[in-house]
Amino acid sequence: MFEDAFSKIYRQLVLDAFSRGKYGELRMMMPGSACRLFGGLGKELEAKLTIKDENFYRRSVFYGALGFAESYLHQEWKTDDLTHAIAWCILNREVFSTIATQKHQRRKIDFLKSLTQWKYHLRVNNKKKNREQLQDPYQLGSNFFKAWLGPSMTYSAASYTVPQQTLEEAQEAKWEQLCQKLRLGSHDYLLDLGCGWGEFAIYAAKKYQCRVQAVTISEEQFRETALRVEQEGDWPLPYLRDEDQSVAAAFGAKTTPDVFVVARDGTLAYRGAPDADYQDPAQGAAWLRGAVDAVLADRRPDPAETEPVGCSVKWKA
Repeated sequence: MFEDAFSKIYRQLVLDAFSRGKYGELRMMMPGSACRLFGGLGKELEAKLTIKDENFYRRSVFYGALGFAESYLHQEWKTDDLTHAIAWCILNREVFSTIATQKHQRRKIDFLKSLTQWKYHLRVNNKKKNREQLQDPYQLGSNFFKAWLGPSMTYSAASYTVPQQTLEEAQEAKWEQLCQKLRLGSHDYLLDLGCGWGEFAIYAAKKYQCRVQAVTISEEQFRETALRVEQEGDWPLPYLRDEDQSVAAAFGAKTTPDVFVVARDGTLAYRGAPDADYQDPAQGAAWLRGAVDAVLADRRPDPAETEPVGCSVKWKA
């Protein structure tokens, strides 16, 4: 009885959230042959979801976008075109941040945010506890990462400027955008903490002739990159391994990412979160762009510090 009642609540919350999607068209086929249509502004993108298990709604309520993805892995929903389904969700990404009760608008409850904050405050985060968490992902071999990240083994998402681009070309397009946003030049000193296999650092050093310091904690990354340095020669930058994490500790790093902007005189001008989207004024989150502009104009950034947001740094014991 209670299970059925909760299932109805989860279903309604998800349907209400999806109804706020504005772009493209999403057709959702539910158990019992019911059908709901979402979106409507433009038919340039059409997608279809078929819900196979009511547990889809519960996962989406409690885990948002992550629950939506895991539900697909558990075969609780299917689609004829996964690319179109994901594209619709990206165009209407506010859907997953607003799965909330609407009865009291002023006291809207975001289940995903509340659950995440609750789990965060209960988590034990110290050097001893995080030792195992630190070792496992970093010590995976490079062949694993090449299989799904491409030759550059770059963790972060690529930027496709044209549909025909390969993953490698899209990653390079992303690096170029970063360099342009930072307005890199030969007089700059770029510090890349947690640089992975160093591909972005190499790109910036070679194309913009700036000084670059690349630092990694991973023994596997350092060993493979050192071999590459030996084979290629003429390495454009120092590549260091922060084995005891003293570099990260010296900077007071909290999360990945955690951004530092240094002024011309070597003093710290800004520290904190990167921009959400500096091209969208409605988000009010162009902190990094504002800090770079201020430093270039010999002014002090305001704000000079924001709270970094991301995965917490895993410290060795």
